[in-house]
Amino acid sequence: MASLAIELRPSRWLQLALWLLGALSALALWMSALPSWALMLVPPLLALALWQLRRDPPVLLELLPSGAARLLPPAGDDQTGVDAVACEPLQLEQRGPVQVLLLRVQGRVRRWVAASDTLPPAQGRALRLWLQRHARPTP
Repeated sequence: MASLAIELRPSRWLQLALWLLGALSALALWMSALPSWALMLVPPLLALALWQLRRDPPVLLELLPSGAARLLPPAGDDQTGVDAVACEPLQLEQRGPVQVLLLRVQGRVRRWVAASDTLPPAQGRALRLWLQRHARPTP
C-alpha cells in the first residue's frame, strides 16, 4: 500500500461563507434598533475569523502505511532545509458538509477545517479508512 498525501489548505468556500455572514450581520445590525456604532464591530470580528481560517500555511499531510504521519511543505514550495514534522492524526469529524481533522503536532492539538473544495470525497474516504486502521483512541 502506498502512502496517502493530502494537501491541507484553507477552504475558499468557508472564506466565502464568512464574508457572506459578515455582510448579512452588518445588514441585520443596520436594520435593527441597535446604535449605529455597533456596525463598527463587524469588520474586526470578520477579520479575526478570516485570520484564524488562514493563519496556518498550506502543508502536505503524508500518511504512511506503517501508521506514521508527517507534515511536509507543499510541492512546488522552494523551502530548502525545511524538514518534515511528525504528527499524529487523531480523528476526522463530519459536521454536515464540513469535515474537521484533529491533528496532534508537537504536543498541541490543531484543527483543520475542510470543505469539499479542499478534501475531495475520495480522499476523505481514504483518510477515514487510514484513521480506522491506525489512529489511537483519544482518552
